[in-house]
Amino acid sequence: MNFNYRQLHNKLLENESTSIITPPRHIGWIGLFLLLIFSASLALAATPAAPPSHSDALLPPSSSQALSGPGGALLKEGLTHYQRGAFQKAIESWNQGIVLFNKQQTPQGLGESLIRIAEAYQRLGHLEQAIDHYRRGMEVIQASGSPAQTALVMSALGDAYLGAGLQDAARKTQEKALEIARTTQNPTILAVVLNNHGNLLAAIKENGSARKAYKESIALSRKRGNTPLLTKGLINAARTAATDGDSGEAGNKLTEAGILLNQSPDSHQKASQLITIGRLLGELRAEGGAPWLAIRGQAILDEALRVSKHFNDKRLLSLAWGNMGRLYELEGQIEEAQILTRRALFAAQEASLAESLYLWQWQSGRLARARGKPNAAIAHYRRAVETIQAIRHDLTVGFSGFGGSFRNEAGPVFFELADLLLKQSSIISEPQQKQQLLQEARAAVEQLKAAELEDYFQDDCVAAARSKVTGLEGIGQDTAIYYPILLKERTEILLGLNDGIRQYTIPVGRAELTREIRQFRRRLEQRTSRRYLRHAQALYEWLIKPLSDTLTEEGITTLVVVPDGPLRTVPFAALHDGKAFLLERFAMATTPGLTLTDPKPIRREASSVLLNGLTEAVHGFPPLPFVEGELKEIQELYGAKTLQNKTFKVDSVGNELNETPYNIVHIASHAQFRSKVEDTFLLAYDGRLSMDHLDQFMGLGHYRDRPVELLTLSACQTAAGDDRAALGLAGVAIKAGARSALATLWFINDQASSQLVTEFYHQLQDPNISKAQALRQAQQIIIQDKRYQHPGYWSPFLLIGNWL
Repeated sequence: MNFNYRQLHNKLLENESTSIITPPRHIGWIGLFLLLIFSASLALAATPAAPPSHSDALLPPSSSQALSGPGGALLKEGLTHYQRGAFQKAIESWNQGIVLFNKQQTPQGLGESLIRIAEAYQRLGHLEQAIDHYRRGMEVIQASGSPAQTALVMSALGDAYLGAGLQDAARKTQEKALEIARTTQNPTILAVVLNNHGNLLAAIKENGSARKAYKESIALSRKRGNTPLLTKGLINAARTAATDGDSGEAGNKLTEAGILLNQSPDSHQKASQLITIGRLLGELRAEGGAPWLAIRGQAILDEALRVSKHFNDKRLLSLAWGNMGRLYELEGQIEEAQILTRRALFAAQEASLAESLYLWQWQSGRLARARGKPNAAIAHYRRAVETIQAIRHDLTVGFSGFGGSFRNEAGPVFFELADLLLKQSSIISEPQQKQQLLQEARAAVEQLKAAELEDYFQDDCVAAARSKVTGLEGIGQDTAIYYPILLKERTEILLGLNDGIRQYTIPVGRAELTREIRQFRRRLEQRTSRRYLRHAQALYEWLIKPLSDTLTEEGITTLVVVPDGPLRTVPFAALHDGKAFLLERFAMATTPGLTLTDPKPIRREASSVLLNGLTEAVHGFPPLPFVEGELKEIQELYGAKTLQNKTFKVDSVGNELNETPYNIVHIASHAQFRSKVEDTFLLAYDGRLSMDHLDQFMGLGHYRDRPVELLTLSACQTAAGDDRAALGLAGVAIKAGARSALATLWFINDQASSQLVTEFYHQLQDPNISKAQALRQAQQIIIQDKRYQHPGYWSPFLLIGNWL
């Protein structure tokens, strides 16, 4: 693994503290968790002049001194480089030592060298190499029969797994390390491993269990008088308490940790931990805490600055100044905040720290906005977005690895930029300048959407999709692109027409709109009630009515929606104007992004169709008896190949797609979309057909240049209120390498689903209508059946991607 987010953030945070805190608006979880990842095991002993080495936690402090000769000298030389931050030079020294220890057959030196190299690679962000060296070092240590050292190295390996996004492996490894540590009868070893285990649990959002682990670790550290480990445990416990809303406990633990740190000798670790405490105290104050929190935070950050200046460490100085600026920003002291933020920027630029640079560029933008200087604010935000884009892939992988998401952590930068641009466009009358601002605002949100999908699917399928796209506007005179942007105080709708973008500002903020959307979704699924109607009409009033006249005047018949956030979870087709559903006026399509759709008409001549389906109950899912008739009717229409029940297996699908260039793939089976892609699957007879399977079978092979035109999933289900699950559904066509997908937001009546899907395929045979129009006609036919008039039956069907 080369230069990536882990390298960026270990440089940002200096990796001396295991502390993690509630993230401020300008610091994401990735930075906080990397505080714990790269030095989670505490030093059992260290010299006063230098911060405790992560390695010292894994091996007895006397190990290097006990090894004499050239090998021992190389170990000590590497440690000197390591403590100065020259990790690559440290690796070179230790690699030379490995050669000597192998020749001398000295397991102690070999094991220590391997583990220290692993830690250095971990500091550099090269986690694949770190994991490899931890494993090799652990083999040597296990052969020596030392359970204590085995537990510590295993715990460090678990940290590396977590950093690489391998949460299952991290958990198994940490749990095994804890099991071994409890057998050692060594309270310090157990306290270290418990602290690390707590970090893992916090990263995967099991805060209750994390707090228990920290509590036990703190008690052991206090009993043994291990002040450094006690300090780290207190900070971690404060972080989880703050996350759980227990500000009193968080403040008390941070106060004790601050007192302990003030009594400790100066070190990089001390400065880093002080910054962590100051940042958390500021956030507690921002959430309504007492004024003393801000005063204490400023004092602690002043001390952090003093220590950072002593070491002349630009990384720590940038963090200390920037976070001090954040504290002043929170207190409304804008001029002081600006001075401090400027210093943080200069330090980050001097040290080439892109990962902190964007944070302070973002902060500068907020401060300029607070001073009433929108143009300056926009300039700062543009630079922040440019910096993020340069490291976006690494950030995307990093956020997801620690249970966060790119949208939650970096997304506000893009939305705040769009907000500023849209406000400017609303007061500008010059048409060309107005269009440029609208296009830039939309492009900012588009960049976020692309990163979101990469985050969800954890690969670069988005980049492959975007390389084939030319844009959506100008596709047809009767088609409009509906692009909503949900902001804190208002909703902006950008309507893309052939002559440009038109802006509509709706005085309904994101929170209020989200509440209405959630109610709408829940009541749509209650198919025996009309309680959905009030919400359908309210959403219509907000989202459609302001532009209704324009749609009529422009002769729009197809509306392509690019939904965001909670709007992904509901069907626009079911919005109601008091007389009719929106479906009765427009053919509807949805796409995850403007730059993520390949708008080309489906090739209807000589269609090659692969049908897959289950009618039997398997793996705890109920039978789908109407699927048999559905597959049979489609087979008669298209002469399709059919895999049903026992022949519908994961490998069978792969073999068919590899051997035959199908342009339509139909899967009539249970499908579940969840917040995590690893929990998202389609059900085959022999088990789960994952998104990676679809990617492998349809996307990354030879179908990239000749993609499947249509992927139909006729029994999908996303949980109400789960925006990320809906994001996965919206992106399924991209992940599968298909131009479009037909899928459902929630599971509906098997008979109704089969009837609607079959009718869609009938309509699709007409070469004069688009896929969106074919779906609309099929839905209108279903509505005529009194059994299925309720939108809960027909509206969850979405045409995703290419609608032509």
